[in-house]
Amino acid sequence: MAQELQFDMIIQSPALGLSRDIMFMWKEEFVAVEKVETTPQGIHAMVKVSPNYPPWLVSAIYASNLLANRKLLWDNLITISKNLKTNWFIGGDFNEVLKARDKFRGNPINLSRNNLFCNYINECNLLDLGFKGKYTWTNKRYSNITSLILERIDRCFANEGWIEQYLEATVLHLSRTHSNHFPLQINLVEPLNNKPSRPFRFESMWASHPSFPNIINRAFSDNSTLLQSTDCFKTLVSKWNQEVFGNIFHQKRRILARISGIQISPSYQSAVTCYTLKQI
Repeated sequence: MAQELQFDMIIQSPALGLSRDIMFMWKEEFVAVEKVETTPQGIHAMVKVSPNYPPWLVSAIYASNLLANRKLLWDNLITISKNLKTNWFIGGDFNEVLKARDKFRGNPINLSRNNLFCNYINECNLLDLGFKGKYTWTNKRYSNITSLILERIDRCFANEGWIEQYLEATVLHLSRTHSNHFPLQINLVEPLNNKPSRPFRFESMWASHPSFPNIINRAFSDNSTLLQSTDCFKTLVSKWNQEVFGNIFHQKRRILARISGIQISPSYQSAVTCYTLKQI
């Protein structure tokens, strides 16, 4: 199958009972992958997508239909999260919805199972990455709308470190063909500090800072030409800006990403942290 899909490397998990196994495929020319662990419900591997940045853990999940087996999966994920010292992305079929709006028709969601799923997510310190699309699974009974069931049981999570590195990452629900699952496409952009620097621009907020006049005096105090003094000012004020204000655009995107993840999380309504972030 890997060759048919034009991949040259594969990691395969053992199957559990009648369930199908998981396959993790990639091209060596684009990404470096090192297997960490395989279980019947998940593949865990370290992924390096750029030589300039450290690798991060990816977990590909195919959760069991049986609650007892799903508990084993989450116990393993909790163990991983407590020992993790790197960024973490996790995605796949979790065989559970988070909220009532994640399901169309069929039996009402099981609140006990739903709360258990929510607690596991929180204990692993994971945030939902959101999505573009709607449901990810169907029973394919399109001929009779009254018996059609649609659910969002495939999703992607990440820890805060991964989100900070890929602030603009998106999850897209693609069109379904033969499977009863809609495939997910995760779009990664280059980390923010890998983008070319912006052209120099004077920021009005600088003038309100008490130490800003010192920067002007240092840049224009000698007998240099106007061009030389201007270049000196750009260098001095750019360094000063990083020390005093930091990258406000990065901070803004980081805060918005955190707010987005918290709002999607099941504990949003009682999250004091979200209120604090909104005041920034």
